[in-house]
Amino acid sequence: MVRDETTPLLSGERVAATQPKAVKRSASLLIIPYFLFALFSGACATVEIEAIGQIACRLVVPVPVPTSTSQDRLEWEAMCRVAPDVLKKTSSVVTEILLVSGILSALTAAWWGGVSDRRGRRVVLATTSFADMVTNAMMLAVLAMPNTFGYAWLLVSAVVAGVTGGQLASLAIGATYLSDLVTPEIKTQTLSLYEAANFGGMAIGPLLGPYMMRIRGLGVTAPYVGLLIVRLLFVLLLPLMPETLPVRPLHDDASESVNSSSDEADVKPAAFASRFLAAPIALLQPFRVLVPAKVDGRRSYQLPLIAASYALLMIVPGLGPVKILYGRGTFGWGPVETGRFITFTSALKIVVLLGIVPLAARLLRKTVPTSATAAEQDASHGDGAEVLENIDPLVTSVWDLALAKTAISLALVGYLVMLIPSKAQIVPFMVGTGFTAFAAAAPPALLSLALAFSKRDDSGKVLASLSALATISVTAIGPSVFGAVYVAVLNWWSEFVFLLAALWVASALVPLFCIRLPASDRAPPVMT
Repeated sequence: MVRDETTPLLSGERVAATQPKAVKRSASLLIIPYFLFALFSGACATVEIEAIGQIACRLVVPVPVPTSTSQDRLEWEAMCRVAPDVLKKTSSVVTEILLVSGILSALTAAWWGGVSDRRGRRVVLATTSFADMVTNAMMLAVLAMPNTFGYAWLLVSAVVAGVTGGQLASLAIGATYLSDLVTPEIKTQTLSLYEAANFGGMAIGPLLGPYMMRIRGLGVTAPYVGLLIVRLLFVLLLPLMPETLPVRPLHDDASESVNSSSDEADVKPAAFASRFLAAPIALLQPFRVLVPAKVDGRRSYQLPLIAASYALLMIVPGLGPVKILYGRGTFGWGPVETGRFITFTSALKIVVLLGIVPLAARLLRKTVPTSATAAEQDASHGDGAEVLENIDPLVTSVWDLALAKTAISLALVGYLVMLIPSKAQIVPFMVGTGFTAFAAAAPPALLSLALAFSKRDDSGKVLASLSALATISVTAIGPSVFGAVYVAVLNWWSEFVFLLAALWVASALVPLFCIRLPASDRAPPVMT
C-alpha cells in the first residue's frame, strides 16, 4: 500500500502527494551512487594534487627521480612540496587542466542536456559514467607509471572529461532525472537531499583517503579503483531505473534545422565559413532555452534573470582555494588543518540542506486544509500521477524564490563578517564561514525555480545550460579572478578578497529582486 505524504506549502495550502515506492527506489538508486561518487572523488583529491605536484617537479627540477622507496625518494617528494618553482608549475598545471576541462564542459554540457531531452536521461547518465571510468583509468596509469604517462596524459584526461560535459553536467542530468521523478512541492527538498549527498561525500572522502591508501597492493591508487568499481556498478543498475522522459525521434529536431537551413540556402549558398562554424553553433543551440521568449505576447525575462543570478553566484565557490591559501598564510595551516576546514565547511552545508532548510519549510509554510481532501481523493484512485497536475506551481515558486534570496543574503552577511578586524582573526573568519554555508541552499532553489519557468521537454537543456554557466564560473572565472586579486593584495590587505566576494554575492541578489511572479490564480509562465 502506498503511503500518503502531505507537505505544507507557503501559500497556506497543504497538498497531499503520493510517492510510490518505485519512485523512492529510483531516487535512491541515483542519490546513493552519487554520494559514493563524491566520497571516492574526495578521497582521490588527497592523491591527485600530490601526483600533479610530482609531475610538475619532473618538469622543473633537473634532478634524477629516485626509483626506490628509500630515504632519497622521501626527500625528493618533500622537496617537490616546498620548492617555489615547483609550486608555481603545479598551480599552472592545475589551472590548465581546469581551463581545458571547464571550457569544453561549458561548450558541451548544454548539448548533452539536449540529448537527454531527446534520447532519455539514462543514456546520458551511462555516457558520463563511462567517461569518468576512462579518466580514472588514465589517472591510474599516471600513478602507476609516472615516467611514461605524465603531463600530456593529464591533458588528454581533461579533454575526455570536458567533451562529455564534465562533473557538473553529470550532476545536472542527475538533478533532472530526480526532478522528473518527484512532484513539484517536494522537488526542492529532493534536490537539496541530492546536493547534500554530494557535499557529504566530499566531506567524508578526504578523511577516508589516507586509510584507503593503506590497502595492501593498491596504495595511492585505492581511491581510483574504488571509484571505478562504483561507476561500473552504477552502469549495471541503470536498467533497473525507469526512464523518466519519453524518447523523441532525432528527426524531429533534425527536420527543423534542415528546414531553416534550406530557407537560408535559397537566398545564399552555404560558404565554407558557415560550414566551419556549424559544429560550434550546434553546441550553442541548447542555450536558446535561456533566451527571453514571448509569453502571452510579451517577452518573459524570468528564466534569463534566474540564469544570471545562478551564474554570478557560482563564481563565488572559486574563492575556495583562496580561503585555503588565506588560512595557510594567516593561521599557519598545514595539510591536517586544511583537511579539517574542508570537512567543516562541507558538514555545515549538510546541516543547512538537511536540517535548517527542512525545518524552516515546516515552520514557515502555513497550513490551510483547502485542497488536501481533493488531492487525497485523486491519489486514492491512481498511482499519484494525477496529483502532479493539480498542484499550483506558483506555490513552489514563491518558496524557491524566498529561499534563494534568504540564502544568498546570509552568505553576504558572512563575507562582511570576515572583514571585521579582531585580535583573533580566526574568529570572524570561522563565524563568517558559518554564514556563507547557507549559500548551499540557493542552487537547488534556483534550479527548481528555473524548471518552473521552462517546458518539461526542455528541462534537461535548461539544467545543462545552467550547468555550463556554472562550469565557466567555477573553473575559469572564479579561481582566476579571486586568485589574481589575492596575490595583488596579499601585502596590503588580504581580507580585501572577502570584500570582493561580498560584492559578487550582492550582484547575484539583484536579478532575483527583478523577478515578478504571476498572480496567485496563474501558474508561472512557461517559455515557448
